[in-house]
Amino acid sequence: MTPEDRARFSVTLAAPEGSQMTARYESRQGSRLGPRLLEMLRPPAPVIHNRAERRIDWPVGGLVLYVGGGGRSVPECINLDIGDFPGVDLIGNVERLPFLESSIDAVECDAVLEHVEHPVQAVAEIHRVLKPGGQVHAVVPFCHPVHAYPADYNRWTLAGLHSLFGSFEVLASGIRSGPTAAMLTLFLDYVKLWMPGRQAQRAAYALAGWLLFPLRYLDLFLMRQPRAEVLANHVYILARKKC
Repeated sequence: MTPEDRARFSVTLAAPEGSQMTARYESRQGSRLGPRLLEMLRPPAPVIHNRAERRIDWPVGGLVLYVGGGGRSVPECINLDIGDFPGVDLIGNVERLPFLESSIDAVECDAVLEHVEHPVQAVAEIHRVLKPGGQVHAVVPFCHPVHAYPADYNRWTLAGLHSLFGSFEVLASGIRSGPTAAMLTLFLDYVKLWMPGRQAQRAAYALAGWLLFPLRYLDLFLMRQPRAEVLANHVYILARKKC
């Protein structure tokens, strides 16, 4: 990172949204009963992933970069994020990747680009560091509430995602999570708007989440419909750097 990057991300992570994100990452790894219990009581995610989504053909023994994987374990990958979170191998900025040109075999970028201030520059950096023929798998939100984690800047249609990765050869693209997921995530945030304080918001979100999450399975049918992308929750692309 440049000194300017460090200063900017320090301010972002010190803000309430950044502090909450960091605390949640640490609660997943820590041993304190309170935070772990709260994490266990969270309702299931209101989304179900598209079973037809195509993923990277992981190169055996290759160098794989996982962008924005803080708080999770990503074996056999270099996990890069903006802070020293659990699971992170390298602190860096996707807009200025600390790798040589054509040095990476594959890049995973799952629900990250919306949190990047300059996504066009980030995708250009991914293109730069990938070897010719190297693959990138990216997931971005379309119909999804704002989630400052720790900041939130953009949304993409499927056509917009194709444009963003226009310098690549597209291997596959489509819906990651469907219309029901979009409606549920919007409704759960709508419920929180009616609550007066943070604890009440958490309780209302949890109650509504536990009651409504079975509806997510409707997307197993809806994601197969031709016009499902007009209300997609997330979309994805699998692309390859041209040789």
